[in-house]
Amino acid sequence: MFSKQVTDSPVYKWFNDRLEIQAISDDITSKYVPPHVNIFYCLGGITLVCFLVQFATGFAMTFYYKPTVTEAFTSVQYIMNEVNFGWLIRSIHRWSASMMVLMMILHVFRVYLTGGFKKPRELTWMTGVILAVITVSFGGNRLLFTLGPSRLLGGKNRIRCSCCHSRGWGSNG
Repeated sequence: MFSKQVTDSPVYKWFNDRLEIQAISDDITSKYVPPHVNIFYCLGGITLVCFLVQFATGFAMTFYYKPTVTEAFTSVQYIMNEVNFGWLIRSIHRWSASMMVLMMILHVFRVYLTGGFKKPRELTWMTGVILAVITVSFGGNRLLFTLGPSRLLGGKNRIRCSCCHSRGWGSNG
């Protein structure tokens, strides 16, 4: 896989002696890939990577986020404005969430259209459906505290929901 110029370099030899790069490369390139396999067969793996990014960025934000009604918005503001690279971590978290849901939907369509749910893979399909329901259930877009008090309750577009009315939020007008 590597050219002769690369394999003769001292850096390559040093890495190959310790990590056996050539053996790994030979093993990967010797695998047979059927001609019908394309990028759409990677959607499940991409969904998994998005989940891992979600987990890592969510864990990083738990050190600063306070999930109470009175402190949620201010803690998000603190993450975005005061924490080093907090804006980047939160943005990656949000984009990864959207990407995860999109990749999951595309993955479900690919599996359904190619018949990947048929015997003997019914259990795998059911596990995937359960994971999809869990993914949609934990969507962070339901957390309206990130909108802020003024956008949540004021302005032309007021959110009218039972939780707001039961807690006395909002006006009668």
